[in-house]
Amino acid sequence: MLRSLLLPLAFLTLGVNLPAQRLEPVPGLTPTGIVEHLVYMRHRGMTVGFSMDAETWIHDGSQWKNLKTTVAPSKRYEFGMAFDGTRVLLYGGQDAAGGVLSDFWAFNGVNWTLISKTSAPGLRRGHALAFDQSRKRLVLYGGTDMQMEPADTWEWDGKTWTKSNGFGPGGRVWHSMEYDPNRKKILLVGGAENPVIFTDTWEWDGKAWTQVLVTTAPARLRGALVYDPFTQRMLLIGGQRPNGGGANIEAYEPLKGAWLPIQLVGSYRKYIEDQVGAAYDERHARIVIAHTRDSYSRNYSHYYYDGGTGTYSRFGSGCGTHEPTLTAAPGSRPFRGSQFDLVIENPVGAQLAVLITGISNTKWGAIPLPLALQGLPGCNLYVSPDIFVPKAVDPKTGTAKISMPLSGLLPTGLTFYQQAMALVTQPKPLFGGLSYGTQFVLR
Repeated sequence: MLRSLLLPLAFLTLGVNLPAQRLEPVPGLTPTGIVEHLVYMRHRGMTVGFSMDAETWIHDGSQWKNLKTTVAPSKRYEFGMAFDGTRVLLYGGQDAAGGVLSDFWAFNGVNWTLISKTSAPGLRRGHALAFDQSRKRLVLYGGTDMQMEPADTWEWDGKTWTKSNGFGPGGRVWHSMEYDPNRKKILLVGGAENPVIFTDTWEWDGKAWTQVLVTTAPARLRGALVYDPFTQRMLLIGGQRPNGGGANIEAYEPLKGAWLPIQLVGSYRKYIEDQVGAAYDERHARIVIAHTRDSYSRNYSHYYYDGGTGTYSRFGSGCGTHEPTLTAAPGSRPFRGSQFDLVIENPVGAQLAVLITGISNTKWGAIPLPLALQGLPGCNLYVSPDIFVPKAVDPKTGTAKISMPLSGLLPTGLTFYQQAMALVTQPKPLFGGLSYGTQFVLR
């Protein structure tokens, strides 16, 4: 039965027009100055950014606030920033006078603390930081001290910096790094070593760097790399193209070995450009983006929505003497790479339930929906009947349960419509009833 369900799903994926992803402006105050990095402090439920003007900005899920701290790092740019589970960590950069820095800072959500004025990786700007959650290590790669571009990897365990002796992606600046908790590796993409703009992709597993893509990565500088846990994809957001012009959002699909462009819609559709900070807001299931300018040189910040939060909602009404209900099992939601469980309940006296799945709730071929069923007053077909999955009803509980394995290869935003039908088979076949319709949106 599962195979009969999965094969049609795979077939339908090829023919469905998937919704584009939504980019919307955040109302109210917008950070002033360039915010190069954003990180999310999950235990505090807020996104934190630090600007070139030495200002600390926080976003609580609805609005920005300029947080006044008693201590803060000095004005700087091209620094590195990451979150270690309890603190925001900031390293180096170039100061307002043009000098390269090696200081190391921590922010606890209220104030900044100087960890070290000079740190083992030394003077560094244009480098990248990412925190390896599984190994509890802060990882620093690359950058420049204005004399050379060291191709080195450093790790900080909370007390000590240690330099790795392994081969790395080569000297570069302005590259992007982020930890992938699904693969338990740090991803590195792009960057430059004058005059070369890199289009390669690398992974760090704590022991060695592995080049996973030689080319085909977006030619991008200073983009924000963010992991979206719902779609289980790494997203490269904005940044600078080698020849100028805007950059949008691209998704890394490791199983396909490719970076794929994301189509953007919404009230704000201009491209994202130049310096970009971005972080995934876990509490609100969306990505906060801050960037310095668009084609009109104005400051903006945005939310990037990636197809909703994985929903299963109802519409219409049911009918019949054995009217069933159709719901998601408690705790189950339609996420890629998971099993989605459905429950058909209350077809009392019916022996068989049928799950009807369709790609439309507005038409079935040339027939408009909903369709009133003749001879069955009050009964409407709400979904195009493209897939039928029968399931015996448990006579003790009066329920039928159906599980849908959702491949990680299915695209986010994929939408189906479903309806349950109850049938009486004894002593003779008889229609029992139809449920209301449901809408299934995959994340």
